[in-house]
Amino acid sequence: MTYDPESFSSALAQLLGALTSHEDRAVQDAVAACGPALPEAIRQGPERFHEDVLWPWNELIETSVSVAYPDLDRASCNHLVFLYQHADFIERHLDALFTRYEGHFASSDKTRWLLQVYQHQLLTGTVPVWPPQPRGYWHPRTQSLTFWLGVCTHLQQFYYAQPDALMQDFLTLAQTREADSPPSSPADAAPTQEERTP
Repeated sequence: MTYDPESFSSALAQLLGALTSHEDRAVQDAVAACGPALPEAIRQGPERFHEDVLWPWNELIETSVSVAYPDLDRASCNHLVFLYQHADFIERHLDALFTRYEGHFASSDKTRWLLQVYQHQLLTGTVPVWPPQPRGYWHPRTQSLTFWLGVCTHLQQFYYAQPDALMQDFLTLAQTREADSPPSSPADAAPTQEERTP
């Protein structure tokens, strides 16, 4: 079968309509209506699939953000577009960092709250007073809000193969964790005089 971009575009438009309906049956019908077009796009390889499927989707997001926020400066718009295009990427990394450095409890709540604050910062240029009073379980505890908002930006840089700032964030988190941990003693160390005295 030869690849036909026009029929594929039509099938994708139908699929998009079905996806926005949030009805499982509509999505299944739309995928079936794609016929062999979607599998063929996949068989063409990742580069072609990206060009024909993912690139138009990313363009749709970029245009939608620009229409929704026409007065937003270019840098903030770029960050907001990335947030919408790759929210799952940012969310997974933040959740993993909160879990690792603050514990599993409320890591998802902290992630959701931080992403809301990050979006608000991109849209308005303002952030909440830090530290908040009272401090809720959904507020990060290991670093400042400025630090965590920086992590959001650095994740975008990391995605585009610029890891230095994010690596520095990891180092900061690790050093803070190490400084907050009680010193450990070697397992084979001899007991002190106080430890031997009953």
